[in-house]
Amino acid sequence: MLKLLLDGFSFTSTLTMALLHNDEGVRFVPIGYAARVGKSKIRPVRDTLNFLMLIIRTGTYFAPFRVFMPPAATFFALFLVSAVYDAVVLSNLTEKSLILLTLSMNLGVYALLADMMQKQRDETS
Repeated sequence: MLKLLLDGFSFTSTLTMALLHNDEGVRFVPIGYAARVGKSKIRPVRDTLNFLMLIIRTGTYFAPFRVFMPPAATFFALFLVSAVYDAVVLSNLTEKSLILLTLSMNLGVYALLADMMQKQRDETS
């Protein structure tokens, strides 16, 4: 799991997610610590965005199907709504509907391929 670790604050989050994926036990153990002297180096906006990217990156590494299929399904549902609107109200299929269909199909195929690659990686490790 060392190859997953990044520099900075993310190592605890990365290790926790990796251990949870591997069905390892993770528990909260309170520790004592002294109050910090000086100013914090945490930048709320930048560090929050980095943390969200870390969760997406780690989730994609361990379970790409769970990361990419919900957006694919959402875009497909939007396509269906748009296509029905186009057919009933406009009597014509618009580019918006076709773009939503293409996007949902691309994300779905990408999810299947990424999931297949992840399963092969797990079998060889």
